[in-house]
Amino acid sequence: MTEPDRGTDFEAFVLETSAAFSRVARAEAGGDLHSAEDAVQVAYMRMFTSWEKIVGGPETGPPTAAPQSGMR
Repeated sequence: MTEPDRGTDFEAFVLETSAAFSRVARAEAGGDLHSAEDAVQVAYMRMFTSWEKIVGGPETGPPTAAPQSGMR
């Protein structure tokens, strides 16, 4: 995966998941918006450094926003 592809895939993932991650982080932070934003930024920074491992290679693409399970 080239650096531009990696960045583009990751950007798409962030755009798709940021609202959900922010809601969960805010709930976990007891409603503290600033702590929630910090937690989400740290999580995304950690994911970006391991993005190739997370996506499993160029043929699989970025992960979906929510795991496919019986919960809806």
